[in-house]
Amino acid sequence: MPNNSQQESTTTATIRTAGEIFPSGAVIEVVSTPNGEALELALWKDRQLTVGPQISVDGQCFVPLEINPTIRNAMTFPRSAPTFTNSKHLLASLAKTFEQFVGFSTGQSLIPAAWTVTTWLPEFHYRLPEIKKLTRFINTLIRTRGECYEYNEVEIGRMASNLDLPRVRNGSGMVIRFTADIQQRLHQLASDFGLSLTSVEGCRLCGGLESVKSVKGM
Repeated sequence: MPNNSQQESTTTATIRTAGEIFPSGAVIEVVSTPNGEALELALWKDRQLTVGPQISVDGQCFVPLEINPTIRNAMTFPRSAPTFTNSKHLLASLAKTFEQFVGFSTGQSLIPAAWTVTTWLPEFHYRLPEIKKLTRFINTLIRTRGECYEYNEVEIGRMASNLDLPRVRNGSGMVIRFTADIQQRLHQLASDFGLSLTSVEGCRLCGGLESVKSVKGM
C-alpha cells in the first residue's frame, strides 16, 4: 500500500514555486541536490528543516519551478543549510560568498552581505498582508460609514495594483510583500492622501514623510 505522503501527492494538485513564505512563519526555498543535477525544495517549519523533491504544507503540495536548461546552467542554488552559531558567523559566511563568486574585495563584501540579511529577515518574520484579510477589513470599515456595497478580493487586488502595490501568491493566497520599494511607496501614498499617521521612531521614511508634510503646510 502507498504511504500517506504518496496518497496525498496523488490527490493534491502540485504547485510549482520559486519560494513561499507562510503566515505561520514556515518558509520554502529552492535548493539543489548534492550533485547539482536537480532542484528540490527546503522547508523550514517549527525549527525543523525538511528537504525533498516535493513539500506539503497546509494541504498543498509544492514542487520546484521549471527552469530553461540554458538559464539553469547559469544559476547557482544552495546545496545545504548550515547552522550558524551567531549573526557574526552568518555575515562572515555571506561576505566570503560574495568575494568568491562575485569578486568583491573584503571591504566591499560586507555591504551586500548586510543588505541580504536586512532585506530577508523582515520578510521572514513579519506576517504579509493578505488580500483576503485586507478585503474584509475594508468592507468592515466602509460599512461603519453607512456603505452597503462590498468589494471582493479581485477588486481590492486591482486597486492595490493601480496604486503600484503589486501582489504575489504564496501558500495563503495573494499577498503584498513589504519590500523596501513597497514600504517607500506606502509612505508616499500616505503623504499624497494627506493621512495623519503616527511616525515610527527611527524610521527614515517616516522622517521623510514629516518633511513632506511640513513643506505642504507652508
